[in-house]
Amino acid sequence: MGKLHGTIAVSTLADGYGFIDPDQGGGQLLVRLDNIDSDLQLPVGEAVEYVLGAGSFAVEAVEVSPLSGGPRDHPGVRLLTL
Repeated sequence: MGKLHGTIAVSTLADGYGFIDPDQGGGQLLVRLDNIDSDLQLPVGEAVEYVLGAGSFAVEAVEVSPLSGGPRDHPGVRLLTL
């Protein structure tokens, strides 16, 4: 399976994880900070590409990198601050 596309929906960078809304639909996918290519901190609304991988609890987004074009308008996104 090739790269999939989605949008960062929830970002809790202080805790080291966030969630991606897949473009193909379905539930949000967990993304861990160490699965983001490079030292980027992807903001909520950022368009990304990723691969599905086995996580410790469920399928996760891995090899996550930003798509060119920058943030998307995404009415359901929110930034969690704890």
